Amino acid sequence: MFGEALRNKNYVLELAGFSFLNCVFISFTVILSPIFEPYGYSPTFISLMGGIFIIVGVVSSIICGAAIDKNPKYLLLFRIICVGSTLMFATLIPALMYGNRWLVGVNVALAGFVLVPIMPIGIGFACELTFPIEATVTNGIL
Repeated sequence: MFGEALRNKNYVLELAGFSFLNCVFISFTVILSPIFEPYGYSPTFISLMGGIFIIVGVVSSIICGAAIDKNPKYLLLFRIICVGSTLMFATLIPALMYGNRWLVGVNVALAGFVLVPIMPIGIGFACELTFPIEATVTNGIL
């Protein structure tokens, strides 16, 4: 039964996308200092950016969870997360170079808004794609 779910093209693509975005999320939170320090940002500012990233992301996760409960469009939301994350991190480097703290703060907040919900959305999507299989098995693989 589980082999049949793994042969599902959508599940394999979702698993790869979830893994990639989860790695981006974890990597960004771990390497904040090496990203921001070369541009002259202080450790206090870097810590503030990390906090903003997480807090805005948690609020976004709550909003996305409520939206998914009302209208289960996992694939659409997953695609929005992919495109939004790409755009936010692509614009972060020019924002860092420009040196405007407000612009950097808004960019980091928007990056958190689109990237952090990958955890609940990705896990829920995987459970929907592998429905006959118990959610605990799917969560364990993810």
